[in-house]
Order: sequence, then C-alpha cells, then structure tokens
Amino acid sequence: MRSKVSPRLVISLAAAIFGLHIVAALFVPDGIFVTSIGLIACHTLAWYVAIRQSSRVSGTMRRRWTLVSVGFALGVLGFSLTLYRQCVLYLPDGIASLQHVALLLRGLPFLMAVVLSKRERSPIFVRLDFAQGALAIAVAFIAFLFAFPNPEGGFTPVSSLLVIDRLAAANLIIALAATFRLFAAGDTSERRFIRIVCGFLWSNALLTGFVNLIVIHRWQASPGSALLVLGDIPVLAMAVVCSLPEAPREHSHSDRSRPSFLESGSSFLFPFAIFLMAASIVPIHFYLGMICVTLSFVLYAVRSTILQTRYLAVQEQLRTANERVRDQALLDGLTGIPNRRSFDQTLSREWKRAQRTAQPMALLLLDVDFFKRLNDTYGHLTGDVCLVEIAGILRTSLAREVDFAARYGGEEFAVLLAGTGPDEAWTTAEMLRRNIEKHRFELRGGEAGPLLSVSIGIASIIPMPPAEGIHDAEHPSVLIAAADEALYTAKRQGRNRCHVYDDREHEPVEHTAVAS
Repeated sequence: MRSKVSPRLVISLAAAIFGLHIVAALFVPDGIFVTSIGLIACHTLAWYVAIRQSSRVSGTMRRRWTLVSVGFALGVLGFSLTLYRQCVLYLPDGIASLQHVALLLRGLPFLMAVVLSKRERSPIFVRLDFAQGALAIAVAFIAFLFAFPNPEGGFTPVSSLLVIDRLAAANLIIALAATFRLFAAGDTSERRFIRIVCGFLWSNALLTGFVNLIVIHRWQASPGSALLVLGDIPVLAMAVVCSLPEAPREHSHSDRSRPSFLESGSSFLFPFAIFLMAASIVPIHFYLGMICVTLSFVLYAVRSTILQTRYLAVQEQLRTANERVRDQALLDGLTGIPNRRSFDQTLSREWKRAQRTAQPMALLLLDVDFFKRLNDTYGHLTGDVCLVEIAGILRTSLAREVDFAARYGGEEFAVLLAGTGPDEAWTTAEMLRRNIEKHRFELRGGEAGPLLSVSIGIASIIPMPPAEGIHDAEHPSVLIAAADEALYTAKRQGRNRCHVYDDREHEPVEHTAVAS
C-alpha cells in the first residue's frame, strides 16, 4: 500500500497551476495554447491524486477511485486533442471532433463510480459495465461526429455550439444523478467519496457551463481570456479535497437505516444517462438512435434480471436457513427427537383439534427407572447413550404418523397419541415398555451394558369445547397433571410398569401392567 500524497504538495501544485494560468492568460498572446495547457495540467494533477488514492484502498473503493482517474484521463485526452487540433494542425474549432467526444465521456466514469454498488462485484456486472461504457462511446461518436442530414441533400457537420449545449446538458444530468445516489450512501467513507464527486460534478457543470455558454458565446471573450481560468477551479478543488486526510470514522447507528431503495435504484442511473444520450440522437439519426436506445434497454434488462434471480436465490437460501434454525430450536440436542418446547406446541395444537372433533387424545409420560444410579455406576456418557437409544426405540416403535414422541426433560419422555382412548393408549404404552425392557444397551467397545426399564403414566381425555360466553376451564395442563399422577403411582407401585389415570372418574383404575 502506497503512502498518501502530501496535501501540502497538492495545494502548492494547484496554486502554482492556477497562478501560472492567470499570468499566461494575461501576457501570452496565444490564448488557445494557454487555455489548453492549463486545463491539461489541472486534469493531470487530479488524475495523479486519484491514482494514488486508488492504490491506498481495496475492493469497491479501489474501483471507484480508478473510475475517477479514468474520468480525469479523458479530460487530459480531450484537451490534448484540442491543443493538437488547433495549435499543430491549425484546424478551425467550428465543428465537432474527437476532443468533444472525449469531453462528453469524461463525466460518465464519475457517475459509474458513484452508482457502483458493493453488492455488484461479480465478473458479470463488470462485463455489463464495460458493455454500457462501449455503448456510451458509440452514442457519443454518433452524436458529435455524424453529420446532420440536410433536407436539400448531403449532410451538415455538427456545430461546436450544439456540442457545447449537449455538454452542458450532459454535465447537469450526471450531477443530478450523482446527487440522487448521495441520499443512499451507507458508511462514512462511501458518503465522503460521493460528496466529493458530487461537489466536483456540480461545480464543473455550473462553471464550465458559465464559461462556454456565457463567457465565450454570449460575451464573445477571446480564447485567451483570464475568465477561462474559471474552468480550472472544479478540477483543482477536486485534487486538493481528495488529498486531504479523511476524518476519523464515527460509528453511527443511522448508517444502518439508510434507504436501501435508493441504493438499489441508483444502479438505474448510469443506464438511464446512456438512454437519454441515445434518445437525443433519434431525431437526427433515427435507425442508429433506435439501435442505441434498444441496446441500453437490453443491457439494463439483463442486469435487472440477474439481480432479481440472485435475490430470489438468496430468499430461498434464507428461507431454508430459517427452517433449519427453527427445526433445530424444536429438537433435543442429545437425542435428536422433539424437545419440550416442541412438545408444548404440539400438545396445544392437538388439544384444540380434539376440542373441535370431540375425539379423545392420550398422553404417555415415561421415566427411566433408577437413572441416577445408572449415571453413578457407569458415568454420564453412558447415561446419555442410553437416552439416545431409548429415543430411537420410541421413534421406531410408534407406527402412526400422528403419534408424537419428545424428550420431556432429564430422563423423562412424552408420547402424544391423537384419537386414542385409555385402552389403546395402554396397549401402546405396554408395547413401548416391553421394547425398552428387552433392548440390550451396549457400552463403548461393544461391552454389554445395563438392562433398563421405564415406568409409564397414561392419561386420556376428550377435551370439552368452550361453552358460548363461558371461559373454558380445561387446559392441556389437566392432561399433563393426570399423566404425571399416573406416572407417580406406577413408580410407587414398584416401577417397570404402566398405569392409567381415568379422567372420567378422577381415580386410578385397575389397568396396571407389571413386568413379567
């Protein structure tokens, strides 16, 4: 990374160029030579500062400063062609020529630098930018170098006065477009850059317009008039401002609330400027103008289609990621089956469905017997392995898709059975108990592990729909409390058994299974 150019050096050079230009304009008789040399020196200094700035940054800002340097390089080219044409070839300045094309194109790189988005850094957008730049060059050539068709026959060359009018209009359009982008500027460095460029574009549009339209054509000032030095001011001011050190960045929350609509819409500005240029030549060269208008529309349509396609792809990725996060939030990290949060949501949903359909629903609460002793004997890692295997047994043993198994907490599991009465619930619970009892748990290395059993509390209920105008007293917690009480009874009666709680009588029934 190169060191930044010295502000004192740039200020000194700018003052020297400006002063020498004034002195030469007052005392040197060849006005065209003096004016051209002065403008070439101004643009060369600004180009040098922009190049040094681009070498100090990276990414999008590097591309922006490079485009600024291209704009000033076009200025050097345009005024060098003017000098060569009038002071070497001694050609008159009454008709349009190549220097006017370069000067018209000078503002477009500044507009490209302003509207450049950090989100459009892929090679396809770079190619589209080059294609738009090539189209702009073609439009400028057609606008300035293709002669007017003459109604009486033949062609009339484009006059320099018309060229000046078009240059003034183009400069104003570019300045307006760049100002629109300023309102969407994000971070501090981007906002500072766009402010600098907008300041240059506006001062250049106003001062050069004043010099060309008022001083030269209305006041008929001589080519070496000292008033022409006004054209140096925007370029020299840009060089000086660019060389000044950047203020410390302030972290502001307001940067995050910048309107993304303006930032997204700013990519339209550069194609729109080319569209206006192309539309301006349609009355003169209809077919060429329409071809340029169509190409500008096609290039913008391609860019918009690519952006829309990528936006939809990002939206799909975001939706998939959100679903994955949501699923992970509802799954138990150890066993991989739904967790307590998912159980609560499912219970509430099934409770409301049972209320609407007047169908029974059952809840099984399973608790691993003597699990604390298992952890103390074999270690917590073995206990975790056993919980994972029990979860797998529940998952494979429940045949219906509507059956729901979850880890309730610790060594407890819960199973929701939709549309199931107490008898069917007991049958399912007994099947689960037997499958767990006969399962051979293994330790690390394939060594035979402990034999485990579970106690299961069973509760079944038909939730009553709320009466009209009366708050429903029943709640899913009623079912949980009943199953929990039945589980407590099963453990109290010796463990490794299933016990049913009869919701209709609020008394335990003699529907108890004991391990054989």
